[in-house]
Amino acid sequence: MEKVKNTIKEFNKHICLYSIILLIVLTILHFLLELVHIKFRKWVYVTIISISLIGIFIKLLQILYSKIKIYKEKFFKYASIIIGPFILSGIIFWPCVLLIILFMLLMIDSNTDYIIPNYEHVVEKEGKKYVANVNTMWLDTKVDYYKYINFFIMGNEVKFTEHYNGSYDPLQSEQEKSEKEIYNRENTISNDNYNDMTGLEDTENTEKFEKISEENLIYEKIINDYTIIRVGTVGNSLGGKMGIEIQKTTNGGETWQNQIKSKDAYILVNNEAQITFINENVGFINNNSMFILGQKNNSLLVTVDGGESFKATNFVFPEDIKDTAFYIQDLPILSNEKLTIVLFAPREVGSTDGNYYKFVSVDNGQNWTITEN
Repeated sequence: MEKVKNTIKEFNKHICLYSIILLIVLTILHFLLELVHIKFRKWVYVTIISISLIGIFIKLLQILYSKIKIYKEKFFKYASIIIGPFILSGIIFWPCVLLIILFMLLMIDSNTDYIIPNYEHVVEKEGKKYVANVNTMWLDTKVDYYKYINFFIMGNEVKFTEHYNGSYDPLQSEQEKSEKEIYNRENTISNDNYNDMTGLEDTENTEKFEKISEENLIYEKIINDYTIIRVGTVGNSLGGKMGIEIQKTTNGGETWQNQIKSKDAYILVNNEAQITFINENVGFINNNSMFILGQKNNSLLVTVDGGESFKATNFVFPEDIKDTAFYIQDLPILSNEKLTIVLFAPREVGSTDGNYYKFVSVDNGQNWTITEN
């Protein structure tokens, strides 16, 4: 028992040194793992850094306590003189103090996302296991997928990235949605009881919305006397982006429904984006941005469900194409039951000289093949 007490006492005596050594070891291992293109999982960084900081904090408290015992009277005297005004200011100006703390936490969080992302999930896609790092921003969310190795280690190279509109954890939302569906299936009302109930329907996204104002309106498609689709802005974001909402009426404008089925009911596009709907279901967003051959194309987005969801279009290029960077020219045009669009490949960035390629689609703009150049 005495030996244990001596061990604890010796550990407490050098707890700060052990904490610093632990941080140094973590840093060295981090850079060594980077050399072979792997890194620790988030929980490893969080656990070790937390333990080290707690150890350093305990040592500071020990030093403070020893000084207080020696200079007890002077400590309380000067502490009340120095700390008192800060406490009083914090009580009076607590909203400002709270904002400063929140801003500092935000800055710390944004600068450590490359090591400790906001959220982390282990997921399976197409039979392969990945570690998904979810990084939420102001009006959009980015999910980077890394190779899963084991409970402690993962790859350090992003295999692919997904972008979501709105600041939330999409993977957690999918999990909750899946659990809700399972719950609903397990608690389905029996046919005997259902006969006594009427008017049941899926109320998701059926809320009536106020019509988009003319001031915010950027596009309108009149399908017929009863069906109209309107697109309007909901505000601007950083990086030259804006949020847009899509509304639809099927009774000539008496009531409007939001089409976008996402948490925030809007999607984020470039400020110069062009929007069109070919019919009630098929629509396009040209983000007016360059996309690189072989990488995910977010320049032209397509919806085939009336604006409920959008996804990137797929352009199929022949092997003899030498250009690698392309701009979408305007918006798709429907001709002879085929959608056509033109891509421009500048010879250099900012140049008006380059090659033009004409593409067609026969599946509502989801896939495009080249016809001529």
